[in-house]
Amino acid sequence: MKFNKKVVICMIMILSMLLGGCGTSLGSSVKKVKLDPDNPTKVTIWHYYNGDQYIKSAAEVFVESVPENTLISRPGGDEFYILFYGYSSRSEIQRYLDQLEKDIRAQSILLPNGDPFMLHLSAGVAWYPDDTTDRKEFTQYADFAMYQIKRTVKDKFGDFDKEAYRTSQEQYNKEKD
Repeated sequence: MKFNKKVVICMIMILSMLLGGCGTSLGSSVKKVKLDPDNPTKVTIWHYYNGDQYIKSAAEVFVESVPENTLISRPGGDEFYILFYGYSSRSEIQRYLDQLEKDIRAQSILLPNGDPFMLHLSAGVAWYPDDTTDRKEFTQYADFAMYQIKRTVKDKFGDFDKEAYRTSQEQYNKEKD
């Protein structure tokens, strides 16, 4: 894939925080149970059904919140790529990112008990040509930015940080040796 250097491109990597719904924030519908093989317990698992609903709801927000020429893909699981291309400035794309983040925060799904559960996700943003002009690095950088957000503030959008990436790579190489 060859990019036109006059165009600003942004890739965001999004990880829906599906497991956030498995905590005790669901109130009385969640109970801690000690599993005993001699005394089986019935366990209701809502995660898979609601996980699919959660992913579908997130995808609907993505499609409704970004311009028509934006590429949206789901490589697997609960991760999405969103590629904004054909813009002359970062500020144009940033307006769409800000709106997307706002729209996500306004979206929820209904849990089996009828309670709404808000969408939560972390997103990493990489910018072309500022962060890289290499296609493979572009994806890696968006992915790295997403995991940085997930490990720190969670539930936010964050830009790729070259210094954090360099430090991470140095630490990895030290541990590997």
